[in-house]
Amino acid sequence: MTTHTSAPISMAYASPEQISGEAITTASDIYAPGLMLYELLTGQRPHGAIKSLPELAHAITSGDPPTPSREAGRKQPTGAAHQPDAGMEYGPNS
Repeated sequence: MTTHTSAPISMAYASPEQISGEAITTASDIYAPGLMLYELLTGQRPHGAIKSLPELAHAITSGDPPTPSREAGRKQPTGAAHQPDAGMEYGPNS
């Protein structure tokens, strides 16, 4: 059973209910893993560009973040480890 507490929270992973002081429910429990999944799929947090806590709280409680399908692929990894052909040579002498 989930209950309402006044324990410290990580704003980046807090549910809208936690920020606005509403009752904590099962939906609140699922919110943080959903954010982690979003971060795994897109490589960024839903509200990652926002740096101030008041702006972050407002963004979390007032609207939906961009869908992961829109954000995935916008930031491409860099470096040889992320290039599928890194280290491979092509041609008749390879």
